[in-house]
Amino acid sequence: MLAIDSRFANSPKILDAAVTPSPRWTGETQVSRCPAGAPIDYTGKTTSKRLLIGGCMIPGDANFRPTAEVHVPEDCTAPADYKKGCIFPGADNYSPGSVQPGTCRYKNPGCTTAGSLNYNPDATENDGTCVANVPGCTVSSDPYSGSHVGAGTPMKYGLYVGKALPNVGRIVHSGYQAVTNYNEAATVNTGCIVAIEGCKDPTAVNYDPRANVQSSTWCIARKSGCMMPDPSSSVKRSTATTRSHYKDGGSGSFDPTATVHSQTACSIGRLGCTDKDAVNYDAKATIDDGSCFVEQEGCLDRSALNFNCTRREAPFTKCTDKVPRATKHAEILCIYEIGSPPPPSPAVPAGIETQQVVAIVMVMSGTPDDYTEDVQDKMKDAFLAKLDGITKDDIIIIITAASVNVEFQIKVEDAAAATTLKSSVAEEFASADAAESFFKDVPGVKVLSTPVVEEKIVAAITPPGPPPASPTGAIVGGVVGGLGGLLSGLGAYYMVRKRKAAGTTYPA
Repeated sequence: MLAIDSRFANSPKILDAAVTPSPRWTGETQVSRCPAGAPIDYTGKTTSKRLLIGGCMIPGDANFRPTAEVHVPEDCTAPADYKKGCIFPGADNYSPGSVQPGTCRYKNPGCTTAGSLNYNPDATENDGTCVANVPGCTVSSDPYSGSHVGAGTPMKYGLYVGKALPNVGRIVHSGYQAVTNYNEAATVNTGCIVAIEGCKDPTAVNYDPRANVQSSTWCIARKSGCMMPDPSSSVKRSTATTRSHYKDGGSGSFDPTATVHSQTACSIGRLGCTDKDAVNYDAKATIDDGSCFVEQEGCLDRSALNFNCTRREAPFTKCTDKVPRATKHAEILCIYEIGSPPPPSPAVPAGIETQQVVAIVMVMSGTPDDYTEDVQDKMKDAFLAKLDGITKDDIIIIITAASVNVEFQIKVEDAAAATTLKSSVAEEFASADAAESFFKDVPGVKVLSTPVVEEKIVAAITPPGPPPASPTGAIVGGVVGGLGGLLSGLGAYYMVRKRKAAGTTYPA
């Protein structure tokens, strides 16, 4: 090799044998060889590229190499940097005159703003991708924000909350949020506050001091009262044979609206009748269980055909209501046998003035003393309100003891009028209930049997006249008195015969 150019081929250097050799050379002189692969296979000269020569370039160093073009600190006796810099002309920070390779920077887009989350110290060109360092909560309030979970995924949004309302319990909590301080602009996650659902009212019974969200929770206001259930809802009330007093237990002052239990507000609970006017009044009962029975006459003789019934009416079978309808025994209402109809009324004695009437006979509750003149007057008013063409003077009321046998006689002109009136009256008195409705405006009237409606010829009852000149009044009085005695005797005979046929009976 005759000469070498510099890296930039602008200052060729002639090589000869007189060049002072490096101590590392093996001889005093050395001929430089051509680079490997140089196209010199003929006589003559040519120019070819070569690798740069490395070595110690620090003048005065024992290993200084005058032909070196790239400084290699390790080749020096005392290794040290020398003119370090980017030695490649294509780099952005190319440093002409540098002989020791340093960091070279080429065109590199990226974030060049120091302090950004994605700052790139090697970037040479800001490409607008810098992410500012903004502390805050980066967790979205929506727990499914950005989620790729399909809408049909089981239990998606399957979050629940307990609703403190009667018969509600657990419900789907669609308004659930994960945090309360989500910052959409934040880039550094810090300081997230987890959302806690609950009642935020400090005065409420179910106040939760940890709660910071109240979207579905119902705050329960404080109300002091007895929260112990009464016997009707107590678990101790059962049909077990080991418990004899199933009506006792729990509290008698249970307050279903109370939210704070007060023991002092509770009283002993006992189910029973609390009506003092009822026949089964329980002085120790604190809770009315609807079992009260008012005083009601009826047949309480178990041997009677109509046991437990309150009226004498067909079909004359025992009344089997769940609770007894009758609470007071009335022997007159009992039916022991169904016999033939009673014999017709005895004929009016000859010579007595008669009157065509329509008679309505029924059994009512109470005693004859209950049917005062005022009550009878109101009963006549009931007839006048329902029937046309009659007056109060046409109505005769005969009351005898049974309970109370009541017979209404309405005077008519003749048999044709009697038939017409009987048809109208029969519709009004078709049953005991219908008869009771007929007298609904008369206080205290209770009909116990289905009325019997019939046509009769009875002795005429005329109002008293002036003092008689003859004993006519005595004659009429004697006839009426004799007729009344005859009717009473027949009635007594009929009742005795019926008792003997039925045998001895005992009231329930």
